[in-house]
Amino acid sequence: MRSIEPRGAEGRKTLITASGPSRQLVTSVRASKESYLARAIDALVSPAERADLDRAIALLERLAAADLSTHARHGRH
Repeated sequence: MRSIEPRGAEGRKTLITASGPSRQLVTSVRASKESYLARAIDALVSPAERADLDRAIALLERLAAADLSTHARHGRH
């Protein structure tokens, strides 16, 4: 697993590589969270609310994938 983390105001980046056991831990934690979330949705979200949830998920995915670096340079909020 590799991650590139920004450093400092200049936007420099550092490459981080996780060890084998660390990758296994991350995989296990993600699977646990996904399982919990699926059970919670099944238990608490009505069929009528599923479409709302799908739209909310799409919006959150778009926000998570957003590259705000161009907005920050132009003073946009």
